[in-house]
Amino acid sequence: MAGSYRILLADNHALFRQEVKKIIEPAKGLKVVGEVGDSAALLQSLAQSHLDLVIVDISVPPLRAMETTRLIKQGHPEVKVLILLMDHEEEYLAQAIRVEADGVLLKQYIASELLKAIKAVRAGKLYLPPQFKRKKYYIATVGESCSGVLLNQATSR
Repeated sequence: MAGSYRILLADNHALFRQEVKKIIEPAKGLKVVGEVGDSAALLQSLAQSHLDLVIVDISVPPLRAMETTRLIKQGHPEVKVLILLMDHEEEYLAQAIRVEADGVLLKQYIASELLKAIKAVRAGKLYLPPQFKRKKYYIATVGESCSGVLLNQATSR
């Protein structure tokens, strides 16, 4: 499919990757071009394929998503990264912003929010879960670790 937005899924649970793929595949213009179960395979896939977006679980072994994101952004700054979180842990959000992730999504909302997150990231916006956007902690973190520009780019609901 020419012109498709090419996506790689990185999660150590194959069944979860399959469910994510089921959400993405019917969407026009999106194509899951690969699935990997660890960060080493993810980085190897980047070297071998043209990718537009990597959707990576926070705990993908052996490197964690934050270190993996940092390496992706260093070697392939054009590739977008959407980090999936299990917990509503605010510190993960701060870390994701520091390593220049393009978005963060809580796994419990994947069915309702994934396509919105992909659309936002594809458009060059920072996607943040609605649950985080309402917190003063987020605003303070953005102000200290990045710039106010990120706050203005965050998608709103």
